[in-house]
Amino acid sequence: MTIKVIGFDLDGTLVDSALGLANTVDNMCERLGLPKPGKALVTTWIGNGIEVLLDRALLWADAPKDTEYRQNAMVILSKCYQDELLSGSPLFPDVKETLEQLYSEGHQLVLITNKPSKFVPDLMDYLGISHLFSMMLGASDSVKIKPHPTPIFKVLGELGVMQSEFVFVGDSRNDILAAKNAGVTSIALTYGYNYGEPISNESPDYIIHNFAELLPLIHQLKD
Repeated sequence: MTIKVIGFDLDGTLVDSALGLANTVDNMCERLGLPKPGKALVTTWIGNGIEVLLDRALLWADAPKDTEYRQNAMVILSKCYQDELLSGSPLFPDVKETLEQLYSEGHQLVLITNKPSKFVPDLMDYLGISHLFSMMLGASDSVKIKPHPTPIFKVLGELGVMQSEFVFVGDSRNDILAAKNAGVTSIALTYGYNYGEPISNESPDYIIHNFAELLPLIHQLKD
């Protein structure tokens, strides 16, 4: 393969955001007088963006279903999200070192996440990795989010690369389906958040168990 661009998911792939997102949802529920679901359950809700996260939490808590209540809940959730964003999203082991090595070898790195776009730059700057990425797409930066292939197609078009020159690295069903729907190679990580199910169920092209394994795999694919 001629690999020119490597795409990455964010939550569950680069950052361990489960605790921060769980605290976000728990804090929102506490302010609304609802039961708190806790980390184990919230982790199974991660991956489809903040709107779906909210709906899953409200449905689980048997909250009122009127529009005004949901709008108010979203305001509270967004505020709680902002409060937890930086401290609750540490990098997984070996992520920064591996990204720096891939960057130094001349690969273009891009981020494709379903996280709200407004939160992405501050988090990436805080983590000290934003300078490694030539593009960073959040939920509102394309007309559809993963598992739809639109964000990947946008990257391919703007960077002028072919499907065979792009690989996508993620941890969940949404990432693998987006890659398959876009016709690009998928690399799955086993440590992330896939709704409590093994990522192997999604039949990715390659599976690795820690981030440090990515570098030798990329070298292998290019040989």
